[in-house]
Amino acid sequence: MAGTEETAPARNVLNATPGHVLALIRSRPEWTRQQLLDATGMSRPTLQDRLAPLFASGLIRAAG
Repeated sequence: MAGTEETAPARNVLNATPGHVLALIRSRPEWTRQQLLDATGMSRPTLQDRLAPLFASGLIRAAG
């Protein structure tokens, strides 16, 4: 059940602040939005709400 162990800590960010999401992204910089959705269990709008201030402040940027 390696998949469960890998995503279990990430699922704790369901109601996380943008700072928590930033820490998650920093743990594995190659995250895609879909991977973040899968790992956190957030809805797409909720994830976008958490990412918006990170993009606006320049802490993260879209790649590719």
